[in-house]
Amino acid sequence: MIIPVTNPRLVDRLIPLIEKLEQAEVPSIPRYLSYIKMAVPQEAALLLVDFDDNNNATSFLFAEGIISIGEKEVFIDMAYYDPANRKVGREMQRMVELWAKDRGCSYIAIFTHENRVKAYIKKYGFTDKTVLLRKKLEVSNALPNE
Repeated sequence: MIIPVTNPRLVDRLIPLIEKLEQAEVPSIPRYLSYIKMAVPQEAALLLVDFDDNNNATSFLFAEGIISIGEKEVFIDMAYYDPANRKVGREMQRMVELWAKDRGCSYIAIFTHENRVKAYIKKYGFTDKTVLLRKKLEVSNALPNE
């Protein structure tokens, strides 16, 4: 059963799911969980969690409403869908779209890995108008030579 979560104490139940994601997606699990705990009680954030019959979290979607270039949009910050339940991703996507429309948003945005782009375009109707490039910076105390 998918429910919106507003209680920060339930966020820790996502740890096993977040650990399944690639390290590049969540470089610091404790920091990310703290951020979600701070955001979920607020009106501008949505955390959807699917629980199984044993009350274990099996899938989740975390989204936030933002204003980008003068337009309101929802940014899906992170999602993990149980591969054994193909319908849960589609249902969570439907729920986040309704949530966004209720808040007057015009767009939904998501950053995802390139191996997942085609799936999001095909399943959920996204377009690939923007690409986020990331570069890991090496930690150094020295300033570059000019």
